[in-house]
Amino acid sequence: MTTNASTDTTTKPAETTTKKAKEDSGSAYTVNQALDALTNYYGKGYDVDGTVSEGNNYYFAVYKNKKKYASVKVNMQTGDAVETRTKDGATANFNVFV
Repeated sequence: MTTNASTDTTTKPAETTTKKAKEDSGSAYTVNQALDALTNYYGKGYDVDGTVSEGNNYYFAVYKNKKKYASVKVNMQTGDAVETRTKDGATANFNVFV
């Protein structure tokens, strides 16, 4: 029973820490977390590459059939993202971690 109790205790702080990181503006997501989230968001047939960091933002390039489909600017503090499609400049706002 002591082993189960310490396992439960370990799990609960990890969940709390994860939730706190999303709410705390002092904490940032990693580039790998954003890359994984964008890869899942776009799905099969798309390739996502990180390009450059600027302040709290990180820019990603999204490719479809080896052609650039879009650029995505992600705020690494909040997860808020702006996608700009290459062919027509249309934009879409979303959060990569929701």
